Amino acid sequence: MKRFYSLVMLFYFLSFFENKACECPQPVMDAKKAIQNYAYVFEAVCESSNHDYPWNYTLSILRWYKGRSWKLKLNGEADGCGKIPKSGKRWLVFTNNLEDTSIINMCSPSIGYLDDMPPPLPLGTTAPMKIFYVKKHVSRNILIYNKMRADLDRLSWNVLMQNTKR
Repeated sequence: MKRFYSLVMLFYFLSFFENKACECPQPVMDAKKAIQNYAYVFEAVCESSNHDYPWNYTLSILRWYKGRSWKLKLNGEADGCGKIPKSGKRWLVFTNNLEDTSIINMCSPSIGYLDDMPPPLPLGTTAPMKIFYVKKHVSRNILIYNKMRADLDRLSWNVLMQNTKR
């Protein structure tokens, strides 16, 4: 019993020293609200990505929704708060600074199409757990990504129409 209390106290004190590098509020996964808080919003595909330190990646921009730049490719590096995209995956990216190395950030509503998800299930997973995983993660990711993309299309179209009216 004494060991149990010692372990509890040890874990309690260790919690004070945990890494708090990425403390930020949960990002708003609504494009209509999020687009107002970011200078650059675009859709990109990850051309290359290494999943070993330093976590570098290259994004090829497909479409701008907000903000413009002459850059067609961006090089990024995942720091403590960064997300690491997989090669060939599409991302909706919300950022305020294109020069920052951490372009895709956990604190922003940036989302990858079937990329920004938890790790795959272990081999011995039961069928009900697999169904739960698909419903919770895969379908949720697809729905959020497609809804955000449709909202961004509508918002960018509305802005374009307002700018062309005389």
